[in-house]
Amino acid sequence: MKLFTVGPVQMDPAVLEAGARPLPYFRTAEFSEQMLQMETQFLRLLNAPPESRGVFMTASGTGAMEAAVTSILNPDRDKALVIDGGSFGHRFAELCELYRIPYVALQLPFDADLTEERLQPYREAGFTALLMQQAETSLGKRYDMTMAGRFCRHEGLYLIVDAVSSFLCDPLDMTGCGADVILTASQKALALSPGLSLLALSPRIIAERLTDQPSRCFYLSLSRALDNMKRGQTPFTPALSVLEQLAYRLQQLDQLGLQAELNQRASLAAYFRQQIRQLPGLRVPGYTLSNSLTPLLTGALDAHDLFVDLKDQTGLVVTPNGGTLAHNLLRVGHMGHLVRTDYDALIAALKTRLA
Repeated sequence: MKLFTVGPVQMDPAVLEAGARPLPYFRTAEFSEQMLQMETQFLRLLNAPPESRGVFMTASGTGAMEAAVTSILNPDRDKALVIDGGSFGHRFAELCELYRIPYVALQLPFDADLTEERLQPYREAGFTALLMQQAETSLGKRYDMTMAGRFCRHEGLYLIVDAVSSFLCDPLDMTGCGADVILTASQKALALSPGLSLLALSPRIIAERLTDQPSRCFYLSLSRALDNMKRGQTPFTPALSVLEQLAYRLQQLDQLGLQAELNQRASLAAYFRQQIRQLPGLRVPGYTLSNSLTPLLTGALDAHDLFVDLKDQTGLVVTPNGGTLAHNLLRVGHMGHLVRTDYDALIAALKTRLA
């Protein structure tokens, strides 16, 4: 079986082997040293500002989103603007609703990009934070982080970015865009097992929201995670096998170089999209795309039936969609241990089904 999914993804056998080794005991100086080294490597990949800190939490990406909302935002002092352009943007809105954070959702139509014109009505409206994805995973739509950062600087907002599917696929400069929180997860372009979230925290957010503000969640407290990370530890038992995979993967990225990794994702995305445009019956939407995945509108074909047929008959697994797009849209991932010949096999299988 070959995974063209958007998490979990096809994993490098060497990464799998790293996670299969006997687990270390983690309350040791050696483990702390490894954790602090991984923090440095992670922050370097994001070009995080000096004095930023990184934390690793045993949770999915949604857990990291919830940690950001509950640890940073306060019902009595905040008003959030949420970019609701798909199911993951809507998840930020749901979290604000659950924790009674006043918010307004900027709802983007399916085919629309996030532009300065769309943000203009939300200027000088009392917001304190902007919550958004860099890439909306449900659609493969990429937002302009430079423009979003400029808006936040002008308005004095905290910028909280879900980069779960875009990290290592699309360029992301934490210093350049002025993000205060960037969160991602292990099972996307890091291409590790699920179960680990990584968050980068700016000096501003640490000083203003994570130093004195009491936590509203016990397990997902960023303040508690930050305090423990100062000594290279986690407050609770971490996902040790995934951390071992992360240590291997970060060393691999150090050797390969960030730009080479970004180029590889961009190359695979461009190759697949070039091939797919030659197939009748499938269409790639016209909005700005992330290199993490390609969304396919299936026209007269039922998208879910096509997903099942590919999986059961060829062992090629793409990503189905839920909700209103369940029968109209498939997503083909460009993350993980994939090469061009893998996409040749997928294109051939699609051609057969479109004939």
